[in-house]
Amino acid sequence: MILPTVPSSETRGPVAFMARNRVAANLLMVFLVAAGLFSVRGIVQEVFPEFSLDQVTVSVLYPGA
Repeated sequence: MILPTVPSSETRGPVAFMARNRVAANLLMVFLVAAGLFSVRGIVQEVFPEFSLDQVTVSVLYPGA
C-alpha cells in the first residue's frame, strides 16, 4: 500500500497548484481573457488628444542689482 506524501514547501506554491490542477489554470486563463476583451470596449481612443499647456511664470526681485 502506498501512503500519500505530505507536500513539501516547494510544492505548495501557486505554480505547483496550477500544475496539479489543469482545469483551474485553464479557467483562470479563460476568465482573464474574457475580462480583457470585456474591458477593451470601455477604452476611449482619440486621434488627437486634448491637452492644455500650463505656463508658470517666476519673477524674482534682486534689490540693489
